[in-house]
Amino acid sequence: MERVTRIINWNVSGGMLALLYAGAAAAVALSLARLYGRIRVWRRGRPGGALPSAGEAVRNLSRWVAGRGKMARDPYAAVMHDLILWGFIILFAGTTLVFLEHDTPLHFFYGTFYLVASAVIDLGGVGFLAGLAMAAYRRFLRRSARLQSSPMAGGMLALLFVIGLTGFLLEAARIGVDLPRFERASVVGYPLALLLRSLGATPEGLRASHRVLWTAHALVSIGFFAAGTAYFFRHVVVSALAVALGGRRSTGALRAYPLLDAEAAGRGGPDDLRWRDLLEADACTTCGRCTSVCPATAAGKALDPRGVVLGLADLVSRAAAGNGRAPSAFDGIPSQAIWDCTTCGACNHACPVEIQVFDKLIDLRRQLVDLGEVSPGAQTALEGLAARRNPWDYPPAQRALWRESLKLRQVGDGKAPEWIYWVGCAGAYEPSAQAILRSTAAILTAAGVDFAVLGSESCTGDPARRLGDEALFQSCRAHNLEALRASGARRIVTHCPHCLNTFRNEYWDGEGEFEVVHHSELIRQLVAAGRVALGKAREDTKVTFHDPCYLGRHNGEYDAPRAVVDAVPGMTRVEMPRSRERSFCCGGGGGQMWLESTGGRRVEGLRLEEAVATGARVIATGCPFCKIMLETAAVTAGRQDAVEVRDISEILFDALEKR
Repeated sequence: MERVTRIINWNVSGGMLALLYAGAAAAVALSLARLYGRIRVWRRGRPGGALPSAGEAVRNLSRWVAGRGKMARDPYAAVMHDLILWGFIILFAGTTLVFLEHDTPLHFFYGTFYLVASAVIDLGGVGFLAGLAMAAYRRFLRRSARLQSSPMAGGMLALLFVIGLTGFLLEAARIGVDLPRFERASVVGYPLALLLRSLGATPEGLRASHRVLWTAHALVSIGFFAAGTAYFFRHVVVSALAVALGGRRSTGALRAYPLLDAEAAGRGGPDDLRWRDLLEADACTTCGRCTSVCPATAAGKALDPRGVVLGLADLVSRAAAGNGRAPSAFDGIPSQAIWDCTTCGACNHACPVEIQVFDKLIDLRRQLVDLGEVSPGAQTALEGLAARRNPWDYPPAQRALWRESLKLRQVGDGKAPEWIYWVGCAGAYEPSAQAILRSTAAILTAAGVDFAVLGSESCTGDPARRLGDEALFQSCRAHNLEALRASGARRIVTHCPHCLNTFRNEYWDGEGEFEVVHHSELIRQLVAAGRVALGKAREDTKVTFHDPCYLGRHNGEYDAPRAVVDAVPGMTRVEMPRSRERSFCCGGGGGQMWLESTGGRRVEGLRLEEAVATGARVIATGCPFCKIMLETAAVTAGRQDAVEVRDISEILFDALEKR
């Protein structure tokens, strides 16, 4: 009776084994040395936040590997990567089993285990090759627009394909010598062996071919290990490390930045960046998802998020090479690209390896500000904030005019209110946004909400922080925290997602001192509780809702504003193709409201086209910046009479039954 197993390293000479082991050891040593050189550069970076515990790091990585996270958003890429990843893992596990059987006291590779393992390993190899074929088709035949043309990528695919193919040919040559019946469990190797024999291959010829194939397989495998941390291959190792060490925080929460004097200001070198940013740059897969969703790129601006990340990876390479000249990120990343970012967060949301792209852009902005290299529009906004506590540089006395006309209660008039209604700079100064606060105040009053406004309100500092002036942000923060703490209230409602995000994610050092909600959240609660009576204000109207980036992606609120729109009789809501977490920016965030427009198109114009294409008569939003930007786009396109841009509070106010 045949013994169900095989001789490990059959037909392999001692010299061939020596070549394999010595070559693999040298290849792994080379990869580790290369990786160590990059780790030394990462460690030069500034502190990048607390490291997760070992258990949390394992959970981060396990969740990412098992669920493939964001990969599922592109079904083709998800299937392709799953086949390559799990196919490789199965093949590597098979190689490990052979090593354990041959080089350790463990002996288990026989009988049923051998048959099952043979079938699973062959199926893993089929999946591996199928995934590689899908990758080659997408890159070289379908030519996916977001993938860069790269000889290194083609070389990697070719190397992996040769490893998989020679593995199957090697197995077929071994089986084909005497064709044992139990090897039928090798669902690829056995049929391939039969094919070789039917084509005239002899046992002697297969033995000779087996040695040649074994040597070729060993050499390409050694090449794979040698290239394991080089350029395109690097992300396989480093992306897993970056995901494992990734921190968990809201994407809307910018990291604190040290206040530096002119001599200590960062100049874009590895020592001036955070170690986590240098690590994440090396984790980039170059897939281009970030660039494909970037509104600045879509509008033809200088910003290319992938180019920024790869620019930082190049910085690490130059620093690791140590050619004597101090490298700087500013050598390869244009300053205009740094100023083009709207901080919408679409790049972070899209990245399959959790790279926080716009964090890096904002830190580079901060360094430019420290160096005095400030965009003219940013300079004007920052000077207005410093002198008059608002980025539009309006007189401070003008901030109170709207309040006097509405006769709203002010903090200090009697007992402390339950709610502070935070108006924000746009609401106080911009006529379009003032319509939002008038509607919101009327709704709150009609619902009997106990609220008041701050007489000493000033800008939250959101524009200052996103334009790179951390010191000015901290000044605004200190001023407003003092006023809020003195108010006696512990709940804040605001119609501005930028103010909401700043309060929720950037004002409190620990747990939030205040409950902070967007006006859509409070209005939804009031409607659900029956505290707001609504009638039909207009004829049946089709409306589409534009998700503000700082309400949706950065703070996870998508349902409340839609619920408010849906509560208004006569409104039929339709969605744009890019909505909710995939929403496209209005172009006003990240300080862009005050910066000079560059590029061939305007971001707000692109978004307006998408909204108009739905057939909606009304574009609803929940942000004064979005309203201003989309109204401007409508006027520029000559569509102001064809489409209205309205805040959700204005839509509901029109239907409010006056009591």
